[in-house]
Order: sequence, then C-alpha cells, then structure tokens
Amino acid sequence: MSNPSDHPVIICAGVVDPYLPGGSDGTMHTYGPGERLEGLPPEWAPLMHDLGVTMMQLDLPHVTTPEIDEGVWDWSKFDRWTQQYRQLGFQVMLFPHWHWPPGWYIRKYGLEGSRCLEHDQQLPCFSVWDPATLPWYERCISAMAEHCCATHGAPEGFFIGVHGDYGECMYPMGSTEELSDRFQFERGESVAHGHLGFWCGDRFARADFPVYALEKYGSLDRLNRAWLTRLDRIEDVSFPTRGECERRAWLDFDGWYSGAMTRFSGEVADLYRRYFPDSVLTLPLGGGVEPSEYGQDNTALVKAMRASHTSVRSTANTCLYRSSEFDRVGKFARSYAILKRIKTACIHYGLPMWLEPPYPPSRDALAVTAGIFECLSCGVSGCLDWGRTFHRRQDQYRKFKGILRGAQAVVDTAVYFPMSSHLLTGRTAQYGGNMPARFWDGCAALRPYSDYNVLDERLIQDGALDAYRRLIVFEADVVESSTVEFISRWIDGGGSAVFAATECMQTVEGDCEPLNRLLSVCDDRRVTHCTQDITLASHCAVDDLDVRALAAIESGWMDLDSAVTPLVMRGSTVVAWQRDWGRGSVFALSDGASHLPVMLDLFRGVGRTGLHLPGAIDLCRSPQEAMSVFVTHFDDGIAVLNLNEEPVEISSGSRTAQVPALDLQWIPGDQG
Repeated sequence: MSNPSDHPVIICAGVVDPYLPGGSDGTMHTYGPGERLEGLPPEWAPLMHDLGVTMMQLDLPHVTTPEIDEGVWDWSKFDRWTQQYRQLGFQVMLFPHWHWPPGWYIRKYGLEGSRCLEHDQQLPCFSVWDPATLPWYERCISAMAEHCCATHGAPEGFFIGVHGDYGECMYPMGSTEELSDRFQFERGESVAHGHLGFWCGDRFARADFPVYALEKYGSLDRLNRAWLTRLDRIEDVSFPTRGECERRAWLDFDGWYSGAMTRFSGEVADLYRRYFPDSVLTLPLGGGVEPSEYGQDNTALVKAMRASHTSVRSTANTCLYRSSEFDRVGKFARSYAILKRIKTACIHYGLPMWLEPPYPPSRDALAVTAGIFECLSCGVSGCLDWGRTFHRRQDQYRKFKGILRGAQAVVDTAVYFPMSSHLLTGRTAQYGGNMPARFWDGCAALRPYSDYNVLDERLIQDGALDAYRRLIVFEADVVESSTVEFISRWIDGGGSAVFAATECMQTVEGDCEPLNRLLSVCDDRRVTHCTQDITLASHCAVDDLDVRALAAIESGWMDLDSAVTPLVMRGSTVVAWQRDWGRGSVFALSDGASHLPVMLDLFRGVGRTGLHLPGAIDLCRSPQEAMSVFVTHFDDGIAVLNLNEEPVEISSGSRTAQVPALDLQWIPGDQG
C-alpha cells in the first residue's frame, strides 16, 4: 500500500497508567506497591520504534493539578518523563486535567462546583457555566507554557483535558465508588456523590438557561408559542422534564446543555492553541454512545474545533470488545457505527481524526486486528494504543504496521442518524438509553452490504448529504422539518433514498405532512393487518427480496399517489414502492425497520439502478460468509476484515484473494 500523504500516521503509546491497572482478563483492580507503570520501561523502546511508534503520551494527575499550593507547582514527574521519552527518541503527547481544582484552592476560594439536577448534590469540579472556570484554565495552561519555555520546550502534542470524569467533552458520569477510588488514589480523599445525570444544578447554570432561551426566541411571547407555555416572566423559565413538556422545549434544553459543553471545549482548545501554537492538539471525544446526559454533541464539537485546528480523537476504537451483549461480529459492527458518526463530521468540516481504544489494555489479538481495520477504514491521522498492548500484541502491530497511511476511504452511502428522535426518546426505548435502537441495529446489519458514513441533522443542514449517492433511513420518527426539506432537495438533484416507512413520522411540531408527502403516503390509508398473497414487480430493486421474509410484513398503504411505482403488493396493498422525484428516487418499505433483512435486500437492489460500491455480500462467494466480512474501498484497492472462523475468498475486479480466518488483508486494485 502506498502512502499518498506527506504526513504519515502518528502512532502514540500511553505508558503512564491511570489510577487503576487492567488485568489480563479485562478487570480493573487497585494498584499494589510498585505495580503502577509510571513511564516507558527503557527495554521497551526498541520494540516501540520497530512497531512505528513515534510519540509517547503521559498524563498529569486526573483529579487534581500539579499546583500543590498556591503558586507552587510540582512539575518533577512531567519533566522526568519528558526527558526520558526524548532521550529514547520519542516525541511527547501530554494529557493535562484542570477541572478538578486541588484542595488548597477549594479551602481558600470555595467552589460552586457542578451540581446534579436530580439531587442537588455537588461534585468538586468546576461548572462550565461558572465565570471563574475559564480564567482558572488559562492560569494553569499559561503556567505550564511558562515552565516548558524555561526548561525542555513545548510538548509536541496535547490531548487537551476538558471536563467530566476523564477530561473528555462530557459531564460527569461515574459512580460515587469509582470517583472515590480515584480521589483516594490521587488526593487521599473521597467523593460523596456521583452518577450519570444532568449536572446543571449550580446557580450559574440555572441563571444561564433563561437567558439562552430568551436570546433564541427574542421574546417571551415567541418562547411561549414554541413551548406551548404561559410564562409571565423570564424568571419563570426553568428546566423542562423530558416526556412532560413539549418536544421543542426539551430539544432547546438539550441544545443548551450540550451547547455549553461545545462552547467550553472550543474555548479550551483556543487557549491551548494560543499558548502552544506549534503543538499537535487533539480533542478527547469519549463515550461513543450518546445519551443526553453526556452533553456531548459529536458533530457540533468537531465543527467547533476548526478555529483552533484541533484534531478529534475518539476513545471508541473497538469500544465494545468486552461486551457480553453482542457476538464477535456485532461488537465490531456496532463499534464501527459509533466511529463513523464522528468520522463523517471530520470529513465534512475538514479535521483530522485520531482513534484510541478504551482502558484497560487487555484486548486480545482479534480485537487489536479489528482496531487496526477501524483505523484504516476511518483514514486516521493518528492513533494511540496502550504501551502494554504494544508489548503484548506486538505480532499484530508488526504485521500491520505499514497498513496505516492516512488515505481516505471511498464511500457513496450515508445513514441517517435520528438526532431529534434520539434526544426525545426515553432511555428505556434505546440500548441502555445510549443509542437509537433501530439506527444501531440497522448499521450493524448494513455493514456487510456497504460501507457507509453517518449524517445527523446538523450535517445534513450544513450540506454534507451532497457528497453521497445513497441515503438509508432506518429511523425518523421525529425530525426537523428543515431536515426533510434538505433531503427532498438532495433527492430532486439525483440522490436515491431508502426509507423504513414506519407508522408515524412527524416533524418536531407533530406535522406528518412533510414526510408523508416525500414518501407519497397518507396516514388514513394505512393498512395494518394485510395477509393476501405477495406479488413482486418486475424491477431490479426487488430481485433479491425473500418472499418468505416479506410475509412477516403485514402493513402497507392503499391508494398511493399515481406517480408511485409499486414494487411489492399484498392484494391491493402496497408494501414497498418507488417514487421518482426530479432526477432522484425514493424507495420505501412499510415497517422496514422491523424487518431489516428485507430492507437491506431492497437497499442492495436499489444500488443496481446506478453505480455503487460493492459490499462483502457482492464480493464473497457465500452470502452466509459475507455476513461476517467487512470491506472498505480505497482508490487503490480494498481492505477486508474476515471475522469468520474459516478463510473466505474475495473477488475484486480481476483479483481473487483468500482472506485468512479472523484476519485483515489488503487487496490491491487493478492498475491501469
């Protein structure tokens, strides 16, 4: 594989353990005396160089700072590690944390802190709404810059700590026990309260929300009309409760909550860029999954990093490798959807992407191989893995060290991420309240059919859909009306969209007409118990549809628009159909989200109506084998990850290759 980039992928190793180490079985335990890895063992240096590692990450304390008393800084460990890494021939990536102020600060100046909305309990970390927070960050960053200037120079890179439990762009989510373990380890203290929730109960946050709402609507009358409320004074504006307020009120609250974290993250990145103009900056996007309580808007955060030229680093590389909920294929297929959600924003806003796996460093050889495939497929500019993983899984890294070259995959398909539906849905209707269930199921099932990128409503409204030929919509129960307009214009310009036409698809304001018009349906013509014989039209889009699977779909529509071409009928009821719009087309399947195999076969058939990139199901000899194979296209070949326990044969162009079991292989494209 050639490297088309002048900037090879940066491979970084984390060699200073956080507060708890990982056992070989994936569990975590408290350190024993002398057990903590606090720097790179010198005897590992030749191995790291051989594997292509050029940078070492070191962490400052997680829940305090190196300022042991006011104006008294202890940089000794930072200096020692920096000197060691550079003497061994490595650059330095520093991960600082400032949002948990040290005890002396709290005793002397007090701290409003972050407060949970549910219990009105405090955590001793700065609130992003507190006006003292950003000056504190600048004070710490400037002190660090002054020290670096006077000693060994600036670190070559920063993983810029922002907030939350681990310095990521989210609010606190750890349990009391977990936080207390960390405080005991680093500060000899404990924490009285911690959990996943909304951490906006402090007085600064409560004062900010009404101001935000009034600025958005311009007047209390307009706010009342949007929220369907009768508030008399701006002081009466308070936090809404999901499910007990109008949709718009909840979306406004969520936008304010995540928007505060986005704004603060941008301000922190700007500070680092001001004091360290030549260092590589990377932003920690944690979690992967996206409950409202995290306050992490993955698209908005990427967009906010453009001003400071900060790369985006997701900690979701093989993030489900320890999950017991999904099988081997499901773990990586679902992890992939999380990564592509972030990568797509990086593509559109023009920012580099990094990846790192979650701690602890106990992944097996297959997880490391799959992680390398994820890095390759996402066209990363840099990746981090843990020092112990490089040491334990050196065979995998040695085998694939030349495969990462920063090239961008060729992708012609987008999947719609149902942001409005997701934010409005109660946690019990999602996977642990964390991801839209039908979207996630759909993406996992889609991957053998096609590589894809992921577009949410913000990306669509910023014009990102124009880069794709196909859009698949697994879930769109609630959507912004403007998003429907953008999709409609894209279809009119030549796009092909495949929709799961579910029972009720509405705008945020409850209007069914925009999506009904796009899909050419009418609510009062819906049939829910249809059992007549199935007939298929003569159309390439339905050539692969399984009649037995179709029999499970008992819903459809009567009397569709005359411009509709029925593709699947049950008697006089239309189950699947096509509608041409301008130069493009809409394809729809009734209740397709409940019948993913049928919807995906329809999607595959739609690809035959125009040029499309083949997926594993097109390139493998056996459709059954293809369900455990991932294919990513590049300009000069394809990368294949085979998660079958047997080798598979892949045919691409004039080339045929055997991909070993549980392995990754590059197949060059036809030249000339």
